[in-house]
Amino acid sequence: MNAFTPLVRSMRSEFVRVRRLWKLPVMGLALGVVATLLAFSTGGVGPGEAGSGTTTSASVDVAALAEPDGIVAGLDLASNFVGLLALVLWALSMARDFQNGAIRVLLVTQARRGIFLGGKLLTLAATAVVTTLATVFVCVGTAFVVAPAQNVSIDAWTWSPVWSSLLNACVGAIGWGALGGLLAIVTRSSAAAIAGGVGYLLLGEPMLTRVWDGAAQWLPSSVLSAVFQGGSVELEYRRATLLAGLYVVLAVGVAHAVVIARDVTD
Repeated sequence: MNAFTPLVRSMRSEFVRVRRLWKLPVMGLALGVVATLLAFSTGGVGPGEAGSGTTTSASVDVAALAEPDGIVAGLDLASNFVGLLALVLWALSMARDFQNGAIRVLLVTQARRGIFLGGKLLTLAATAVVTTLATVFVCVGTAFVVAPAQNVSIDAWTWSPVWSSLLNACVGAIGWGALGGLLAIVTRSSAAAIAGGVGYLLLGEPMLTRVWDGAAQWLPSSVLSAVFQGGSVELEYRRATLLAGLYVVLAVGVAHAVVIARDVTD
């Protein structure tokens, strides 16, 4: 048995349990389709309509969608939902072993808690990447189908925005997943972790940004949103990516410390 065998076994064990949560990745694909349909629902036929010589809001939308990055217009709408699904997936997977008592059995077969946690995290990260990749290409495929029906020219579309959006979405999904996993390990409750993560996104951080002018440059939700978007007005892309990586490292480090120190029989 080589040094990687225990880690591989932990990953396989986690993969068996993750397969039962197949509905979440399917929801991600469905959201990709819906988001792309919404993005291309321009409500008009573009420039030159009725020969008026004026630029309507519909023509502006069509012109924007015809730009090279129009190919991933749907992903811009779906990105935050992809992150939330990753949070839910990681929270459910991490908390379930504590809630049903399976953690005791699992730590008998793999007594080295660091390896046990590492296997779970690697499997969840791989699942997030595969799901994100599938969602991105569903968005792109839907865009190619919907664009002609909305009189959107695809001549200027290139694949470069797809690869950059894929990378950004994977980083963002892993970031949200790591935060969800940390909350689940600390609370030992998937419901508390999901409610805490969603509540922070919808209420906590917006309230903080009202009282702290520089919040958008530091807080997790703003940072991960900037990563998804390839940078924002408040936060340039490189800084957002570095901060997102730092948040992931901190989340994994704290989770490891909690798993190592806490008595699983509590």
